[in-house]
Amino acid sequence: MGQTKKNVQVESLRAITILMIVFYHYCFRFGELYGIAYKAPFMQRWGTIGVGMFFILSGFYFIPEDGSHFKLIPFYVKRIIRLYPAYFIGVITTFIVVSLFKLPGREISIFEFLLNLIMVNGYFGIKYVDGAHWYLTYLFSAIFIIGLVIKSKIYKKPLFYIFWLTIGFVSEYFVILNILPTNLLTEFQILTCGGYAPYIIIGITLKKIFLNIGNYSMNLVIIVLSCTELLFLKDIWILLAAAVSIVILLAVVKEKLLFLNWKPLVRLGSISYILYLLHQNIGYCILLLLGQVFQAYHQWYVLITVSIIVAFSFFLNKYLVVPFQNVFEKISFKWFRWE
Repeated sequence: MGQTKKNVQVESLRAITILMIVFYHYCFRFGELYGIAYKAPFMQRWGTIGVGMFFILSGFYFIPEDGSHFKLIPFYVKRIIRLYPAYFIGVITTFIVVSLFKLPGREISIFEFLLNLIMVNGYFGIKYVDGAHWYLTYLFSAIFIIGLVIKSKIYKKPLFYIFWLTIGFVSEYFVILNILPTNLLTEFQILTCGGYAPYIIIGITLKKIFLNIGNYSMNLVIIVLSCTELLFLKDIWILLAAAVSIVILLAVVKEKLLFLNWKPLVRLGSISYILYLLHQNIGYCILLLLGQVFQAYHQWYVLITVSIIVAFSFFLNKYLVVPFQNVFEKISFKWFRWE
């Protein structure tokens, strides 16, 4: 049986998405944190929009095309294999760089570093080696939930998504009103994916529509409810961005956006994950170092930093991440014997 042709436009979409997040951190968030004069207000929502697109993509590709032979443990293990090697390398690299450059407010202890390495720190309120890694904690919660609902076949039931949206909304709303203790609320948010559940549900529902799973009208209702929740929890701009993301993803799945076949963009998309893991704190170190060396901060430092971090990500991906991932895959194949 031949392999399905890879849709390179998905990789390019990931590239554009990660660039939005990177530029948000360097052109807006960096200025907020360190009081630097340059700040691009129009990029204020780029981080949320980019992360939202990543969650939609994840939700879409979580759902198998044929769930009749679904196996829960291989589902979990395959995703750990896909995520952990780059994460392991990213955490170690970021910890070393931040420790050497003494990034203000971003250093962590050895104990915190070790908890980061095993990916449990976010569930216990322990500092991240890089603040952007919160995404992985929510993603693992989503993987855990979706694995169970696929196994139990309730992923086909609209009522489940209404329940999940309700739980996510309640957790976020409780945070706004400060009804429960902060630690308890944080755990509740993380385990249910909180205000990011609508993005994941949108991705899942789009895949269900694509595979003709469930009632078409009810699938549309779930998407509308998800978008409505984003409007209440975020704002109108985030809602509009989500709507645009839906249209773009549908076009990409059908391979209609031919400009996304551009090879440099496809290649950048192939390292989007390790780039995400490395970009924030290491990028801040580079930006601060450039400012100290030249006794000033200029916007073109951002382009230098992006160039360095992208090149570094390509290097690590080729010489560390891919070989490490291959070893993981060989070991897991021997243990689980999946096809």
